[in-house]
Amino acid sequence: MSTQKSKGIVVSRDRLKFLPARMAHSGMYACVVTSPDLNMTEFMNVTIHRKTTGCNVPDHLMYKTVNGSAKNPKITCPTIFYYNWSAPVQWFKNCKALQGPKYRAHRAYLFIKNVGRDDEGDYTCKFTHTENGTSYIVTATRSFIVEADHQSTYYIVAGCSLLLMFISVLVIALKVFWIEVALFWRDIVTPYKIQNDGKLYDAYIIYPRVFEGSSAGTTSVEYFVHHTLPDVLEKKCGYKLCIYGRDLLPGQDAATVVESSIQNSRRHMFVLAPHMMHSKEFAYEQEVALHSALIQNNSKVILIEMEPLGEASRLQVGDLQDSLQHLVKMQGTIKWREDHVANKQSLSSKFWKHVRYQMPVPNKLPKMASGVVPLSETQGMFTQNTFELWS
Repeated sequence: MSTQKSKGIVVSRDRLKFLPARMAHSGMYACVVTSPDLNMTEFMNVTIHRKTTGCNVPDHLMYKTVNGSAKNPKITCPTIFYYNWSAPVQWFKNCKALQGPKYRAHRAYLFIKNVGRDDEGDYTCKFTHTENGTSYIVTATRSFIVEADHQSTYYIVAGCSLLLMFISVLVIALKVFWIEVALFWRDIVTPYKIQNDGKLYDAYIIYPRVFEGSSAGTTSVEYFVHHTLPDVLEKKCGYKLCIYGRDLLPGQDAATVVESSIQNSRRHMFVLAPHMMHSKEFAYEQEVALHSALIQNNSKVILIEMEPLGEASRLQVGDLQDSLQHLVKMQGTIKWREDHVANKQSLSSKFWKHVRYQMPVPNKLPKMASGVVPLSETQGMFTQNTFELWS
């Protein structure tokens, strides 16, 4: 087609331009294409709307919405490439001119720095079109919506999942190896501690005495109390124990000395064995120690089970004093199995770990070391399971 002008209507090749557009230009237009091989007519209904007042642009006059993100912070001025335009292009958001380092206009594009939800809105580009030496102002408006950064969301979700897995594994590991971790930390940070509570002993040992007609098990309990416990807790760990028959000598007022010694001990260690039911001394010490621990809240109790408590055992839980039964059910016992302990004095054994865990921080360093347990004693520290509790 040849270019022609008629009342502000310009035909330029395959395009029909209204310069400037007026409401009178509304109507039905026909495009006729003729060639040796083809005759075609297409009709198009054109509606020119009245210019709106104020800032709001009706939805039917808006161009296609742009979905942006942190990785795609770009808005393109719509239909600008159909015009004979020249830079610069001015940009407005909700009818306010955009200024500042956050916005950068380049040719037909607007780039937004650090895109966020606050950047959503209606953006208008304004430029100049030149036609046959005459300049016309053109504006176009489109909405901008910020999409969620799916990749960032993926990383956040993946990171949170890994963090939860790590926390879960850490919690499980701490639950399984809590005693080992606590002892390891204590050996490093506070291998010993000066106690200012006025007490003389770290633990008072309550055990059934040898009496005439005692069973063979009595001898093993005596050996455990008078040899095994001191060799490990005193010589290797630096604790001070109070043992009747060693620290409390015959000839003293037994009741007064026992009560005073129990009151001056930070822990009360009960050695539970079948023949304890026939020991009057055990019954008296038990009463004083439980009163100190449960009523006066002056100390803590450690329960060592020399033989299994249960239906198949000579010692039943129901045979114990009520307060002692309560402690067995609440805190459990530490089980000494002489036949199952390969090295009865190894600090790396499960038994001694749990005894040390329930004992206070020693008041002094052991004589055999300078505050650190030998490596041979700590190997395998993190390979043991938790001790068996009575439930």
